[in-house]
Amino acid sequence: MFGEAVFDRALAGSQWLRKRLAEGENGRPRRAAEWGKAALAWADLPMC
Repeated sequence: MFGEAVFDRALAGSQWLRKRLAEGENGRPRRAAEWGKAALAWADLPMC
């Protein structure tokens, strides 16, 4: 559920989504798992 919320938030961010779209348009599409990792990195949450 946590990962889904982070991913939903990233998808709502136009800048994050534009970057993912540009990757695909430039011939560098990523797998869904890589999008998930990118969403976690984008969220920049402190880890305990």
